[in-house]
Amino acid sequence: MSQLIPSTTPLRTSEDHEDTVCAVAAFPDRRRMVTGSDDKTLRIWDLETGVVLKKMEGHSSEVRALAVSRDDQIIASADEHGKTIAWHGENGESLTKPIKAHSNLIHSVDFCPDGTVLATGSYDGMTKFWCTKTWQMQGDPIDCGDVNCIRYSPSGQLLAIATTDNIQIYNPGTRKHVASFKTTIGKELFEKIHLSHLELACGGGEHMEDLRRVLIAKHNEPPFCAGSEGCRAAWVQRSHVISLRTVPGNPEMRPSIGG
Repeated sequence: MSQLIPSTTPLRTSEDHEDTVCAVAAFPDRRRMVTGSDDKTLRIWDLETGVVLKKMEGHSSEVRALAVSRDDQIIASADEHGKTIAWHGENGESLTKPIKAHSNLIHSVDFCPDGTVLATGSYDGMTKFWCTKTWQMQGDPIDCGDVNCIRYSPSGQLLAIATTDNIQIYNPGTRKHVASFKTTIGKELFEKIHLSHLELACGGGEHMEDLRRVLIAKHNEPPFCAGSEGCRAAWVQRSHVISLRTVPGNPEMRPSIGG
């Protein structure tokens, strides 16, 4: 498996938040990104100039998770108190009032590929699904344990849920459990083994390509996002400073970022 060499020289650093930045997401248009902070606000940034395009307020607690729909039209944010807000992707105006989605902090959110469903994963042990037309919960939640990260595959046929105990793969439409595996082995060995486990579980082919592109993030790593071609990445090191850097190598792999 190829290794990435992290870039140590930022293309740009930007400061505007008043407290720790805990979440970051890139727009599919590759021109903008959105950040969320312990200051309870969001910012939309121009990636070329580093200018803040919009400051968004509405959360009553620290923002912990962000996602942007693939058509750039909706931003979803989630906070420490289990609430989520939908925002217009173009003008940053709120589309909903804060929705009490979970009873504990929401650690991760993700849109399905067509943008019709938002998945939310929380430390209340549940992953839930929300219709983006009505913002009502859609179908049954998945009782999976405390959630660190959730990601749809590019086709939308699979959903990966990284919990504090393991990684679980589901069919999001039927809620059928497809596969699960532990992550207590070394990182390098895990990366080699889990793909073979999933290949057996999911039958290989297009599903394997989907799962190679699923991002599974540990909750103690810095927020990270990459453009669709993987050539630029933005991350924060538990501060209010955002770094934009060029990431070489395989766009499907996440770089290892040192302290």
